[in-house]
Amino acid sequence: RSKYKNIVFDSISPTTFTPYNLVLPYSKNDISFHYIAVETSRPEFVNYQTFLEGYDKAWSTVSKNRSIQFGNIPEGEYTFFLKAQSPEGIWSMPIKYAFTVLPPWYRTWWAYTIYGLIGFCALWLFIFIRERKLKTETALLEKRIATRTEQLQTEKEKVESALSELKATQRQLIQSEKMASLGELTAGIA
Repeated sequence: RSKYKNIVFDSISPTTFTPYNLVLPYSKNDISFHYIAVETSRPEFVNYQTFLEGYDKAWSTVSKNRSIQFGNIPEGEYTFFLKAQSPEGIWSMPIKYAFTVLPPWYRTWWAYTIYGLIGFCALWLFIFIRERKLKTETALLEKRIATRTEQLQTEKEKVESALSELKATQRQLIQSEKMASLGELTAGIA
C-alpha cells in the first residue's frame, strides 16, 4: 500500500483498468504504458507509435513494442498519445490519456509562501538591527557633538576673556603712551 501512497485518481475504467484523472506525486514521477491493438488475424505485424505531449519532441519511431516507460518526468500536465498501424498499413486514430505530475514539496505554492515569509522576516530583522545600530551611533555622535560643543564654548570663553584682557591692556598702553607724550610735551615746554 505505501508503494502507491499519494497517487490520486477519480476512478478506474471498467474496460481498460486505467485510472481517470491520474495525479502522481513528484516522488513517483515514473510511468509506463502497456498496450495492444485488437488484431485477430496477424497481431505480430501490428506497429505502434507513441508521443507524450509535454515530454517528447516528436512521435516515437515505428516499432512493435507494446509498452513504453517514461522516467523522471518533470512536474506538469501530460497527454500520452498512441496509434497503431494494421498489417495492411492503415494507421488508427490516436488515442490519448492525460495525467498530471505534481511539483516537489519545495516548489509548491505553500513552500513559496513560507519562503516569502522567511524572506520578509529576514528583511524585517535586518532593518530592525540596522535601525537599532543607527540609533546607537546617533546617540554616540550626539554625545560627542555635545562634548565638543562644550569644549568649543570653553575655548571661546577663554579667547573672549583673553581678547577683553588684550583690549584692556591696549587701552592702558594707549593711555600710558598719551601720558608719556604729554609728559614729554610738558617737559619740552618747561
